[in-house]
Amino acid sequence: ADVAGQLFDILLATPEPHDFSFVEQSNLPQTRGAASENDLQGAVAEALFPNAAKTRGSRIRKKKQTPPVWLTRVIEWEVLPADLATKTLQSSVAMKTRGSATPVATANPTTSKSLTTSSTDEGYELVKVFFGTDREALIAGTDATQSRPPLIPLVCGLVTAIAGFFVWKSRSPLRITIVSLAVIATGITTAQHLLASMNQAIAQERTGVQYGPGRGEFEVGTCEISIPKDHRVGLIESPSIFSLEFREDPSKHVIIDSITRTPFDEYYQDLSSVIEESPRKEAMVFVHGYNVSFDDAARRTGQMAYDLKYTGAPIFFSWPSQATEIGYTVDENNVTWAVPHLKQFLEDIRKKTGVQSLNIIAHSMGNRAVTNVLKELYLEYQDEGKLFNQVILAAPDVDAAVFETDIAPKITKTAKQVTLYASSKDRALVASRNVHGYPRAGESGEDLVVVEDIHTIDVTEIDTSLLGHNYYGDSDSIVADIYHVLHREQPPSRRPKLRVSFLNQLEYWIFKNE
Repeated sequence: ADVAGQLFDILLATPEPHDFSFVEQSNLPQTRGAASENDLQGAVAEALFPNAAKTRGSRIRKKKQTPPVWLTRVIEWEVLPADLATKTLQSSVAMKTRGSATPVATANPTTSKSLTTSSTDEGYELVKVFFGTDREALIAGTDATQSRPPLIPLVCGLVTAIAGFFVWKSRSPLRITIVSLAVIATGITTAQHLLASMNQAIAQERTGVQYGPGRGEFEVGTCEISIPKDHRVGLIESPSIFSLEFREDPSKHVIIDSITRTPFDEYYQDLSSVIEESPRKEAMVFVHGYNVSFDDAARRTGQMAYDLKYTGAPIFFSWPSQATEIGYTVDENNVTWAVPHLKQFLEDIRKKTGVQSLNIIAHSMGNRAVTNVLKELYLEYQDEGKLFNQVILAAPDVDAAVFETDIAPKITKTAKQVTLYASSKDRALVASRNVHGYPRAGESGEDLVVVEDIHTIDVTEIDTSLLGHNYYGDSDSIVADIYHVLHREQPPSRRPKLRVSFLNQLEYWIFKNE
């Protein structure tokens, strides 16, 4: 833990020409301050940066001469994106020092920020994101607000009632246990639903407007998203009854601080000014998937822009997903209905701003809208070359066969690089396959989609959530990989933690969880 702390300070303080501030460690030397602080710093700096100017941007190798004894356990160091240094290294240090007196590292305020991030006097930061949406606008103080049925609490309550009936007839220990668990689950989920409803009402009073699950007129505007001081990469912090947190707090949670509806002319002027400040005149458009609310999409966009230290304009397009588990078929209809609106939105960004590098990140069912738009744009602008820079298709809920034969050959003509992330642990896509009867493009294993001119990345080995569907934003490893794609425009062969494999003589890449 002592050595880890010293290494942490050295790496963060390393100025040019080293530029090795984002280093992920595989093993920590097992020592406890055997050398003095100055000797330790000197030895580490000498061992890690023997030829700094020559090794910039490449893997750091051990020095040929024998290192100090306490450094013999350092096996490998990998150079990763510089701007993500603090959080990845802090997370590693925090895990290695669990249970010790060393405090858990948190976000370093001196690290570089995304272009639209600003600080507040209250200790948290705000990320400004732009949006376009065809959802129904819900104005505070009107009757337009729609409350969704609490599905999970209702299911738990139904299970409790059924189990209680059987217990009443036969009081066996097993049935009593089942009823007890059902009662606990019902209580917890009901409390979570009430907590979410309360915070939603508070948020609507704060922002003045929200966007619901219904279809509406296309509108544009901006949101400000709070990022707490101790934010962790890949995490959208929110209130939890398990932490006895009942209200949204911008100093602790990622929340929407404001929503501003903007006239179109003013919107594109504001967007143009941000793009103009961008070093590469770039913008990123995120399109969400099934079971996602407007607020969820806004917070995810703010979190990704912040974690990626994005140097362009962060934008999201929110189509009218029902944001509920039982709304899958309605979402399928609405994502198709939203295609012309997304197409016009992307064309307006291209034509009404000075953007030179337009990137797209699509997730889950949102890939249906994005791929349909790219197909249409290809047919309309075949003679104009590549319209987009990077297109990232994360866990696409699209028919795999249709993607291979009809979609892939066209969308690869519209972007400089197309990346597809797939996983065999994605239970949401397994459910979608069962519903539709055929594999999805975001699945891996025997159904992995590997086609020419698309970089397929199998991320099955990455630790994921229960459903394994939101890894594109939840996994710090995937966030780091997307960093390489957006900031450095690197192909998989030049990105860390990816090893090549082959399917039908075509390359694809496997993410190594090391």
